[in-house]
Parts: sequence; C-alpha cells; structure tokens
Amino acid sequence: MNTMLDPVAVAYRQHGTTTPQKSLTDGLCCRCGMSRRLVPTRSVVSAKFTGFDEFQTGQGLCISCAWAFSTAARRLTLNITPKGSTLLDTPSLYDRLLRPSHSAALVVPLSGRKHVLPYARWGTVRIDDINIVWRASDVGRLKLVAELRERGASAPTLAEPAPPWKWLSSQPRELWEATHRQWRELDPWRSTPHLDLAIKATHHLKGNRL
Repeated sequence: MNTMLDPVAVAYRQHGTTTPQKSLTDGLCCRCGMSRRLVPTRSVVSAKFTGFDEFQTGQGLCISCAWAFSTAARRLTLNITPKGSTLLDTPSLYDRLLRPSHSAALVVPLSGRKHVLPYARWGTVRIDDINIVWRASDVGRLKLVAELRERGASAPTLAEPAPPWKWLSSQPRELWEATHRQWRELDPWRSTPHLDLAIKATHHLKGNRL
C-alpha cells in the first residue's frame, strides 16, 4: 500500500502523536504492508485483540499504524482525503454525509470502545465493526432522521416499525399521516448500521424545535 494513498498515514501526518521509539526493528508493517521501522504488534494491541485476520504478513506495526490503534486515535471522528484530514464534530459530520464522496474515507466511532481508524478505506464510512458505502440515495433518509429528531423523536424509537403513540400524539394532528409515511421510508435502514450512523450524525438536532 502506498502511504500517500493510505488514509491512516494521511491522518497521522496531521493528528498523530509520536510513538515511543523503543524496540524498533526494520520490516514489513502487518497493517499497511510498507517496509518501515516497526514496533512489536503486541506492544500496541492487547492479547484480546480479534482483528488479526485483517492483517497482512509482517513483522510489526509502523509508527503511523501503531498510532491508529492508540486510545487517542480511537475517539477521532475524521474526514480523510488524499490531501489531508479534518476532525469532525457532530454538525460537520452531518454536513459531510449530505455530500457523499467516493474519494474520501470517513471514520466515525460509535461506541468509543472499538478500533475504527485502522480499518479506514477510501470511498467508505468506517464505523465500529464495518465499512459501509454511503450513497446519494442515503441522503434523503438522513434528512428524514434529522427532521424527526428535530421534532422530538428519540433515537431508540427510530428503530421501531412505527412511531410511538406518546410522541406522535404530541405532534400536530395534520402531520400524523405524513409522519407514518416518513417512518415507513426508514424501513430499509431498520437494524442496519446506516441508521446507527444517521443517529450519531443528528445528535445535535434532537428536540431543537417542534
């Protein structure tokens, strides 16, 4: 993998911190496949790490890949392009998802407990356990989630097949039929990571107005 085309290397150049320079050896990085100075993999990931099946043959992790597994990197929400990397807050994540791009890599930790950045791929959004492709057809549903949350619908209820009566009855009656229709339009997202991502990206909108 060319480091100029590695999302992790791009992110490291702008946000990375120095990994302790100890036990360095020369060899192939088992994440990016580049010949680099390496740190032992076991000094970076714990014995409980389960992602070795996505590693390549190598002798350790290079400095940028080792940083990607750090606690600090695990919490970063990033928009990465070949030209640079930008930290995203929730409003800017929402705005970014309104403009799908096949040339960027988005990194969006949902739980904060998973390594996300090491699995960034161009043209995808990496959330906790999966890379998803975000298409123009997803933008309309994202806007629906935003509207419903602005009107006070809670995140857990959006996974339900119908709007909760307690919330619906608080809405103007003339909106009830349209609301049921909007709710059904989210059916393809139910029990999918796309809905989890949309909920994360609209957190700042919850209950702002009726």
